[in-house]
Amino acid sequence: MIGSLMDRFGIANCDYLVVAGGGGGGSTTGAGGGAGGLLAGYTTVVSDGSYSVVVGAGGLGAAAAIGLSGSSSSALGISTVGGGGGGTNSVGTGGRAGGSGGGGEFGPVTGGSGTAGQGFAGGNGYPLAAGVFGCGGGGGAGAAGSVGTVATGGDGGSGVLSSITGSPVYYAGGGGGGAFTTSAGAGGNGGGGAGSFTGVGTAGTVNTGGGGGGNGANNNAAGGAGGSGVVIIRYLTASMRALGAGGAITTSGLYTIHTFNSNDTFTAPIEA
Repeated sequence: MIGSLMDRFGIANCDYLVVAGGGGGGSTTGAGGGAGGLLAGYTTVVSDGSYSVVVGAGGLGAAAAIGLSGSSSSALGISTVGGGGGGTNSVGTGGRAGGSGGGGEFGPVTGGSGTAGQGFAGGNGYPLAAGVFGCGGGGGAGAAGSVGTVATGGDGGSGVLSSITGSPVYYAGGGGGGAFTTSAGAGGNGGGGAGSFTGVGTAGTVNTGGGGGGNGANNNAAGGAGGSGVVIIRYLTASMRALGAGGAITTSGLYTIHTFNSNDTFTAPIEA
């Protein structure tokens, strides 16, 4: 009896990566969407305890409107903020604030702010200049979005490189800013979608938290949607006598890894 109680209320040690959904790109010569907020670190959980895992959806790039913000992700008591949507010429807006901020519309209009510790601000748009202008790139988890220039939309801010799965992967890159009659901004490393100067922006990559690219044609077409988020939890396999459950379970070297691409429940492992 005493042994079973110790198992049930023991402590397991886990690494985590929690990434929220990215923001959608702006329409009608629009700015890039901000990446979803990202938090990574180390925590303890109750052995054999059950923990809800929420994976945030990416925000849509609505037509003739500012991009919609992504949704938050959460697990193990850790929560991240969805990326901010990119600004749009249709209403002359700046980017929305978020985990990382959406880029600002030309004019210039400022990019949205990021959340401290989770991401950076979106880039500002370029001042109107004889019909040739670029919008700001969305902020990333590792760097701010670039400012739009007279020649191009701003690039999305870079995401953060993580090896929690055993291989180095970038997460939470900002979306590239759209432009009018020029060249658009590139998406940031970590699933950020490229902006456009001919039509709809590129969507952020699913399960990276990347922001959507801004629309480039002045025709009310939508910006690219933000990529959905992801939650990853890992622990040392040898330190456990019963492994956890939930998500897609893989191993790499000394670790067991649980990757959650959608809402689920994580059952914590039991220490040896």
